[in-house]
Amino acid sequence: MLFLLNFKKHFMKNIVYIFSIIFIGFLYPFQNLSAQDIPIEENQKESILSDKQDTSVVRFVEKMPEFPGGNNEFYKYLQKELKYPEECRKRGITGKVIVEFVIEKDGSISNVRTIVPVYPALDAEAERVIRNSPKWKPGSQLGKPVRVFYQIPIKFSLG
Repeated sequence: MLFLLNFKKHFMKNIVYIFSIIFIGFLYPFQNLSAQDIPIEENQKESILSDKQDTSVVRFVEKMPEFPGGNNEFYKYLQKELKYPEECRKRGITGKVIVEFVIEKDGSISNVRTIVPVYPALDAEAERVIRNSPKWKPGSQLGKPVRVFYQIPIKFSLG
């Protein structure tokens, strides 16, 4: 009787192992397949993009948006325009506000919002500076301008 119980127990375990190996063996050829490996004709790419390009916002594109003059100029702009709120200065409030915004097809800024707040006055100042930013060079996909999400951490520190 004990022999039959052990046999059934091991038999079921072996069946599970065999099916697992077969399943893994079946999936092995597909392990390196990505969306880029699936051929898409050029006119399909354009139609996919044009169907959504007016309203969709993307995070990653072939060519990311660029502040006029590049990143160094953007950081200079932030240093020049950011005004530390007096209330926060007096209370010693510091922190890193993360602001998300959309760079439109024409390079203008829209949908500015704080996604990691620190303190209302610091959050509002970070949003104000981003909202008043000069136009950027827009991002592009397949040579056409697209709306792009952008996130930036803005650090407020005293001293």
